[in-house]
Amino acid sequence: MGLRERLLRRLLGGALPPPPAAPLPRAVATLDDYVPLHPGLRTLRPEHLRSDFVRDPLSSVEEVHPEIFAFRPVTDAWRQQLVEEIIHFEAWAAETGCRHDPPNSMNSYGVVLDRVGFQAAMAALMEAVVSPLAVELFPAVGGGSLDSHHGFAVEYRPGADVDLGFHVDASDVTLNLCLGSQFEGGDLYFEGRRCGLHRQTGCSPSDRFTWAHTPGVALLHAGKHRHGALEITQGERLNLILWCHSSAPPDDEQCADWCARSMAR
Repeated sequence: MGLRERLLRRLLGGALPPPPAAPLPRAVATLDDYVPLHPGLRTLRPEHLRSDFVRDPLSSVEEVHPEIFAFRPVTDAWRQQLVEEIIHFEAWAAETGCRHDPPNSMNSYGVVLDRVGFQAAMAALMEAVVSPLAVELFPAVGGGSLDSHHGFAVEYRPGADVDLGFHVDASDVTLNLCLGSQFEGGDLYFEGRRCGLHRQTGCSPSDRFTWAHTPGVALLHAGKHRHGALEITQGERLNLILWCHSSAPPDDEQCADWCARSMAR
């Protein structure tokens, strides 16, 4: 027994004071605790969409390459608020220590918007933006019967994710909307749509296409359209990705060129 303990025992009549109580552990924040910066974003309203798109969705779309379509679906105000929301969430998660899953198996930086209160807004985005186009543009891959989604934001910048490898999406139809902001590089590249049997086949010159992102412009393409992202060299790029799915039985998907070659052998 040390000197301090002996003195305390003598002064207190032989009884030592109880040890100080351990501090209560700090509650661990969960995604349910997140309070949005812009609560209005949790509901997609008509004024969030561009009037020209609402007036005639199909005429607002440009086919920039076979089976790849570009258009501007949302207002700049909505897009800027979503950027602010993502930045706000990441700061809150860092401050509170809240753990959250990466957007998908290939991207490490970003947020699954469905899990932080924006699932209804993402479902409405699929219904109001993707479905009216997909029913006309992608009927053979479930575009006419989309009924579920996975909505997330991805972030590219030097020191974090800088590119994305060659892959296909886990979707029937994909919406890829560039949110911003200032960046160099990071172009998307496409190498043609293939069926499951020919996903690793080569790329013909007519398949190759490169797309330079512009904030506010979205691409719509079949999920099985093979693609990747080149290295971003400067700045930061945020994209909203909406993977849209159909639970209807798939049509017989064939990539005419490669399937025809295989059957001719």
